[in-house]
Amino acid sequence: MLKGIWEILSLDIRNIINDVGFQTFFKALLHQETHEYKDLQLLLALSKWFCDTTCIFHFLGIGEVMLTPYDFSVITGLRLSGERIKVNDFLTPKEIKSLLGVVPSKLKSKNVSLMWLYENIESCKIVATGTCMFMLLFIRTFLCLDLGSTVSLHYLWSLRDID
Repeated sequence: MLKGIWEILSLDIRNIINDVGFQTFFKALLHQETHEYKDLQLLLALSKWFCDTTCIFHFLGIGEVMLTPYDFSVITGLRLSGERIKVNDFLTPKEIKSLLGVVPSKLKSKNVSLMWLYENIESCKIVATGTCMFMLLFIRTFLCLDLGSTVSLHYLWSLRDID
């Protein structure tokens, strides 16, 4: 689903996302059928077993394997620099509306359904809002894997300065 959304995004949104260093993931996502990008499965597998609070992989049958930020950068192609991701569990409806353009109708415990994001990103005309929506999908797909179908809006706080 993320691949389909990436392909319909405006060039302005894609440029913002590429400029911050995520182009490696999206190149792999768009070209996963070719032999050159078979490492997408590796990236997804690694992200599934990685505990970001300890920088340790937890592999069944093997145990724990440490990964330094430099190792992560080499494996993923993402540069690690800047400030930590800021989260805010106390976003007001007004703040949510300013970042997403609207307060999602089925908002539960500051979580929004992935389906709502998929349905609304295509009609979004504001670059910053579309970028926020896409990054929430990206965060949920690559960085915060679980079996649920929602993403927490507390990540919006770190996306508030997108121009």
